[in-house]
Amino acid sequence: MPFAQRIPKLPGFKNPFKKVYEVVNLSKLSRFADGTRVDAEALIEAGLARAGAEIKILGAGRMKRKLTVETNAISNSAREAIEKAGGSVTVLNKKEKAQKPESESPQDE
Repeated sequence: MPFAQRIPKLPGFKNPFKKVYEVVNLSKLSRFADGTRVDAEALIEAGLARAGAEIKILGAGRMKRKLTVETNAISNSAREAIEKAGGSVTVLNKKEKAQKPESESPQDE
């Protein structure tokens, strides 16, 4: 048998920059009381996420409670549902796009 057929084949490309999130749906947030601050610690205590992982809130389900949510990432539908219910959302470690300063054009000189 030829050598190329005898050696094990390696799997395809592995992205070293891939973000892996612990996913929590809106329907799971109904277990918290009105006015509660829902952050990573509260989700870990409730058993909805593992310690040390980044958390993303997804919009599956309905939101009936007014909560203050702090998370690493959130979908647009989840943000709208939380704000519609009267709650607030804070995204942690959000990288804002740097605005370029308006430079004077060389024609003005």
